[in-house]
Amino acid sequence: MTNIYELIDESIQDLLSRSIAGKRNFIKITEVVDLLLKIEKSIPEIVIDGDEFVKYFKGNSQKL
Repeated sequence: MTNIYELIDESIQDLLSRSIAGKRNFIKITEVVDLLLKIEKSIPEIVIDGDEFVKYFKGNSQKL
């Protein structure tokens, strides 16, 4: 399995190619759902508690 960025990049390239190929080139909704599920499974679940969230944004507020 490729990493999540490669998967998204390949998917966008495929959609762009289909779009350029013609206006009547449709994608089945099942293909879209399958792709979204594949992306969801590839993204690790990250849990950030409230204190860490506040510390992160408090320290990075000057960069925004």
